[in-house]
Amino acid sequence: MALSLPDDKLLRLRGLLQQWSHFKCIRDPQQFQSLLGHLVHTTQVVPLGKAYLNHLFSLAQDLRPGQFRRLNCAARSDIAWWANLCDLWPGISVHQFLLLQEPSHHLYSDASGSWGCGAWSLPSWVQLPWQGIPHLNSIALKELFPIVLACALWGASWRGTYVLCHSDNTAAVAQVNKLHARDPLATHLLRCLAFFQASFDFRIQAVHISGQLNTGADDLSRDRAGHFLAAYPSASPHPTQVPPQVLDLLLSHQADWTSPQWRQLCSNFWRQA
Repeated sequence: MALSLPDDKLLRLRGLLQQWSHFKCIRDPQQFQSLLGHLVHTTQVVPLGKAYLNHLFSLAQDLRPGQFRRLNCAARSDIAWWANLCDLWPGISVHQFLLLQEPSHHLYSDASGSWGCGAWSLPSWVQLPWQGIPHLNSIALKELFPIVLACALWGASWRGTYVLCHSDNTAAVAQVNKLHARDPLATHLLRCLAFFQASFDFRIQAVHISGQLNTGADDLSRDRAGHFLAAYPSASPHPTQVPPQVLDLLLSHQADWTSPQWRQLCSNFWRQA
């Protein structure tokens, strides 16, 4: 139960994306339509990529023969999303079939308004204080952040599996399941979440859990790691370390996908994962 993109088509797509990553405008509408055609075909294997064609389709609708059209930041960001994905992706996906099976992993997350956030999926766990972290100015953003952070840190170990995320925040649950938000930083985090799912070929869905039952994640978000370890003796004795460059990128939607920082991070961190 897997779908794959033939090697020759994947190589062709990588070449096109690399070429278009350096373009600032559309000089040949037919070449741009060709790129779109390759990407649409690829979404049969990577359905998550459909969300990252919207700006490209908007440009394509307004193109006229012989007309130059500037590639705006949104369109360049979509192209960069695809370029980074295809640079890592082997061309095979089981993502779309994973919901047919029971979850292989359970992820629990929580955020407090005071100390920080935490997430765990045994044996791994992570906690992070808000001190020094900018931009997370709403509880919905704070609740979404540890979910995306966990996928960045542990996504490589979830390859080919279905992950069920438990969160006591209904807004975060809806955003994870729909991969849509209006807030610019939340949108960036969800683009990251889609990227991790597609590149590591796992599937995550979120369900709501009562705060009274989310005790482990609540302990981590309130700097009570000792309580957490006592309740879950099979957990690792030490938390997963968060590389600073991962933290910087997840929290900086202005850098987005067109930045050299993101491509370098893909090459160095997630390629090794």
